[in-house]
Amino acid sequence: SGDPGGDVLCGTEEGGSGMKRKVTKGPKIALCLACRGTGLAEVPAGARLLFSWRKGKTAPAVCPQCGGSGRVTVSAEMELDIRPYQPKED
Repeated sequence: SGDPGGDVLCGTEEGGSGMKRKVTKGPKIALCLACRGTGLAEVPAGARLLFSWRKGKTAPAVCPQCGGSGRVTVSAEMELDIRPYQPKED
């Protein structure tokens, strides 16, 4: 069995001078870019947080992208259009 996050070729179409290839990248765990891995939502300066915590302190807001874990899973499906390079002549 191969790497679950590797390229999976779903098919190719050759025609003329190029080739189209569908590629699927399986799920991988990545750092959440929205919170930079902290799990906390970025709150603009001066904004009030909606949650109150013990002893009148405010609790940090949870990042909506990762749900507070600081990590997300990322997958992708792409269609590559591969053609030979033909420089234009002057």
